[in-house]
Amino acid sequence: MEMILDKLRDKNLKITPQRVAILKFLNQKLHPTIDEIYSDVKKDFISISLATIYKNLNILKEEDIVFEVNTQNSKVKYDLNLTPHIHKYCPKCNLLEDIFLNKVLENCNSNFSKFLGEEVLRSDILITAICKKCAN
Repeated sequence: MEMILDKLRDKNLKITPQRVAILKFLNQKLHPTIDEIYSDVKKDFISISLATIYKNLNILKEEDIVFEVNTQNSKVKYDLNLTPHIHKYCPKCNLLEDIFLNKVLENCNSNFSKFLGEEVLRSDILITAICKKCAN
């Protein structure tokens, strides 16, 4: 959790109790929806509004601490952006998994940079595939 708080400090963002609660939940729960985040944070901050959750998530997204994962036929999910990774989504069971293939991402960014003639800062890759469980 300290690494996440360091990111807030590096970005000169206030470390509010509500923001910490949101980040703690994101650190514990893989790819939650806004409703799941709101339900959890509301346990400790009864008067917190859904608008406050959205506002905090938007700030964290702008600073590349959190990002949205959009999948077909399901709600937007949120993810801490601590280590570059790829997302794999199964449309049959809605499973969203993290895949850590740093070399693949580095090669992808490098190839896109050459192709575009521009520096690629980040790639958001979502692979849609039928998972092994659903395939059987």
